[in-house]
Order: sequence, then structure tokens, then C-alpha cells
Amino acid sequence: MRLVMRSPAQASTAQVSRMPTGEKPSFFSIKSAQNRKANITDDVKLLVQDQIELVVQVNGKLRGHIQVPANATREQIESAALAHEAVIKFTNGQKPRKVVVVPGRLVNVVV
Repeated sequence: MRLVMRSPAQASTAQVSRMPTGEKPSFFSIKSAQNRKANITDDVKLLVQDQIELVVQVNGKLRGHIQVPANATREQIESAALAHEAVIKFTNGQKPRKVVVVPGRLVNVVV
């Protein structure tokens, strides 16, 4: 009886101390377990990204950011970076010597 009376004020303590007595789980623990399961499956769906943002550098200096699909290939990332307005501006029409692509992180254009 004491455990049930303590439930509203100290729900977690009452729940833990009720377990060894063999009483059935309270309404609160059943609902919270169902909510936890629902939230986990919903959260996993939200974690998947369609687009990622990459840093664009020219000669090692930050010049901008680009948005590309999460499953983009190196060639697609490279072409998006070379078409970026800041890259065109800072390369002054010169052909880049090297384009370093670190997937999920950055693109560095070396002139």
C-alpha cells in the first residue's frame, strides 16, 4: 500500500521498489515503453539525409559551401565545386592543377 501511495510523488522509486513484490507494472511504465519504441523508429527515419553540405576551398582557403546529394560521386562533387561562383572568381579563369575531394567533408581546388 505504501508503494502505491508513493507513486504520484516518486514514480521511479516506487516503480523500482514495486518490481520485487511481484505486482504488475503500472500504467505509467507501459505507456513510456510504448512511447520509447515509437520514438526510436521515428528518429531513425529522420536521421537519413538527402543533401549534404561540403566546404569549398581554393588553394586551402575557405571560399564557400555547396549542397550535393548524399550519394553523389566524386565526379559530381567535383563538377559542382568547379561550377561554384567563388571558385570561378578565385581561379581567375585558370585551369585547376588538382581537385581534392574528401567525401562528406570538403573540396579543395588547387590552382
